[in-house]
Amino acid sequence: IRSVPLDLWAYWPYALGILVLALLILWLVFFRKRPEKVEKAPEVPREPPYEEAVRSLKALETEKLWQHQQVKAYYTRLTDILRRYIERQFSVNAMEQTSDELLANIRPVTKLNQQRDNLRYILETADLAKFAKLEPQPAAHEASLKKAYELVEWTRPRQEAPETGKETKT
Repeated sequence: IRSVPLDLWAYWPYALGILVLALLILWLVFFRKRPEKVEKAPEVPREPPYEEAVRSLKALETEKLWQHQQVKAYYTRLTDILRRYIERQFSVNAMEQTSDELLANIRPVTKLNQQRDNLRYILETADLAKFAKLEPQPAAHEASLKKAYELVEWTRPRQEAPETGKETKT
C-alpha cells in the first residue's frame, strides 16, 4: 500500500463552491430587500343593514325604473336590495341562492319567516318579470315595493333605549 501525498489544489473547486454558497446565503439573509410593511387604511364602519336597505329602496323608488319600461332592471335591483339585507342582517347566504332555496333557508329565522308570504310574492313576481319576460301590472310593481318596505320594517333590529333599559324599535 502506497500513500499518496495530500494535494490541496485538487479540492479547490469544492472549496470555491462552498464559499460561493456561503456568500449567497449571507447576501439573502442580510442584504436582500424586504417588502415594505404597508399600513392598512382604517376600516370605515359600514352602514347598518336596515339603514342601507331603506336608503336603497328609497333610491329605487325615486329612479322610477318600471315607469320607464325597465321592469327587469327594477326587479333585479329590488331583489338584490332584499337579498343583501337578508344576508347582512340574518347571515343567510341569500345572494347565491335561487328564490326557492332562499325561501326554504329562512325557516330557522323566526322574524324573517313571519314575512315569508311577502318575500315569496316579491321573488315570484321578480322571477316572472326577469326570466319569463312577463310584464306585471303597475299595481304589482307598487305592491312589490310596498311589501319590500314591510319586510324590512318588520325585521328591523331592536335596540335598547339607553336611559330606560327597555327595548324600543328604532
